[in-house]
Amino acid sequence: MTGLYTSAYVVNMTLDPLEVRVFRARGPLDCAAIAAAPASALAATFDPARCRSLGPGDYMPLDQNAFEGYPDAGASAGVGPPCDAVVIRVADLPDTLLTWQQPGSIFMGQNTSNPPALRARDELDPHAIYLERAGDRIFAAADDGRPARRRLRRVPGARRPPTARCGADR
Repeated sequence: MTGLYTSAYVVNMTLDPLEVRVFRARGPLDCAAIAAAPASALAATFDPARCRSLGPGDYMPLDQNAFEGYPDAGASAGVGPPCDAVVIRVADLPDTLLTWQQPGSIFMGQNTSNPPALRARDELDPHAIYLERAGDRIFAAADDGRPARRRLRRVPGARRPPTARCGADR
């Protein structure tokens, strides 16, 4: 059974499909500054990286070195940067900056009986951002916020990168 290895991902927890656009910060980034003040990543230039329509419960990797493989395949052949920053754009959600220090990859198996959206009912994954709807707004939620587990940080209201057309996944 193959699956996806990723260090960060976004999950659609709504009942509707969502078009998710991801803009990646041009590197190299100042990881120490980002760790101390995540909003400092806003000084970077952001380029279109990926765009995909996520159905309810679907997820998409955010890191640039996500790869598909077998559970015993080990780490990705390409070593990721020590930190990363992306802006996610979703209708009804202010552009949101996500930053993270490389927490290591996790294996997202093809286990359709226990997908990330279902597992989130018991415990939120510190590698994930969950998109949820409340009324006419979308919210980006992270893990429970305990400092030892906090890996992804979000900064709402990021500077808007240029609009990119969303076609096939990039």
